[in-house]
Amino acid sequence: MYPKSQKAFQSLFLLFSVFNVVLFGIWFSYPKAENTTTQNDPNILNNYQYIIYFLIVLIFGYGFIISTPRLYTLSGVGFTFFLVSFCIPFALIVLTFFTQNFTSGLERSERITYSLIIESLFATGSVLIAIKGVLGKVTPLQIFLIAILQIILYSTNYCLNVVYFGVIDSGRGMLLHLFSAFFGFTLTSTLTSHVKTIKNPNRNSDNFTDVISLLGTCVLWIFLPSINGAISIRGGKYRATINTIFSICSSTVISFAISALRNNGGVAIASAADLYVTPFMAILVGFISGLLTTFCFNDLRSFLNKTLSIQDGEILLSLHAIPGMISGIVNIIAIEYAHSHQGLYNGAYEFIIPEKGDQTNKQIFALIISIIMPSLGGIVTGWIVTLFTENTSDPYVDEFWARHNEQANSFLKNPIFQDNMTLSTLDNSTSSVSSDDY
Repeated sequence: MYPKSQKAFQSLFLLFSVFNVVLFGIWFSYPKAENTTTQNDPNILNNYQYIIYFLIVLIFGYGFIISTPRLYTLSGVGFTFFLVSFCIPFALIVLTFFTQNFTSGLERSERITYSLIIESLFATGSVLIAIKGVLGKVTPLQIFLIAILQIILYSTNYCLNVVYFGVIDSGRGMLLHLFSAFFGFTLTSTLTSHVKTIKNPNRNSDNFTDVISLLGTCVLWIFLPSINGAISIRGGKYRATINTIFSICSSTVISFAISALRNNGGVAIASAADLYVTPFMAILVGFISGLLTTFCFNDLRSFLNKTLSIQDGEILLSLHAIPGMISGIVNIIAIEYAHSHQGLYNGAYEFIIPEKGDQTNKQIFALIISIIMPSLGGIVTGWIVTLFTENTSDPYVDEFWARHNEQANSFLKNPIFQDNMTLSTLDNSTSSVSSDDY
């Protein structure tokens, strides 16, 4: 366990829980009666479905993927569940605060809308992406601090780009994936120098955790088309769904092919998912993204681990940063194409792309800011988190849940049960991945 930070974590969590309750009580309410339709309204049911899809992606998708270390599976899923439960209401509060300050000024009440809930889910996803590089190397207190600071930074970036400048990024390829990748990379770069775990055998996977991780990937694969179209309007939802399906199919096929050759997603189309990019462009973007991410993964891992002693940075750079950059570039091209082909949008052009001449410059600005701001923010957050560093003898071990494991083991070792069953112990030397590979 973490005796020194445990009480601090419990106190800080209790403080922010009370903070959420108080602000929800005095600040938020439902939309006006004329804006809340009946329970049989198809729009209400449709919006609810998108929220459910998002929650499945956050808990089962990201939660399973980050549970790869063989002795950290319970913590991977458990901390994901905890972060999702805390971050959604906290992100809603922070987003509301920044949105009001960027628009009409701070008001005494705020209506909870569908778009606000969806954006708080995106902010929560940003936290889960960024902690991929540090989970297992930090204490629960540090995880909690990272979540708080990142949501504040994510909300600032969102309000600056979307609320103030009107940047178009329907699937959040830039504002979510690119932002989270660089925040997480600089964060793990800062923490790696304090926590040496590159050759720790506990971080290796086994057959069970490999299957769990693959199941998480399948969940993301299934629901990503819905996520990319969650905030699209009019015909944008159809285009976002179709474009993402073509993109992830192409990306998956090329990834399997390259992996087989080298022994070794749909994120790349996210920003332009609801724009008219044509099916050919969607499948081409998936092909290029799958090609680059698969090629770069092993090379980045070797370079970062052996040359810079940075662990797990390749996960963030190859799986989120590269597709996020591709997404931003495709988004700029699609917007330029839309300026001269407005008729393709059947009268919805002004709703999807409000600006004409300046919109391209705004997209370029958002792409740059979504790299610089999180990079600096990750470094600062890393420095802050290191102030609360507590040495643990066993990184990547479910120490936070150890009490329950000990109770279960003592229960199973009771002589009553030993007569009828054989207890097996985990062979820590057995793993599907050797630590020498790192």
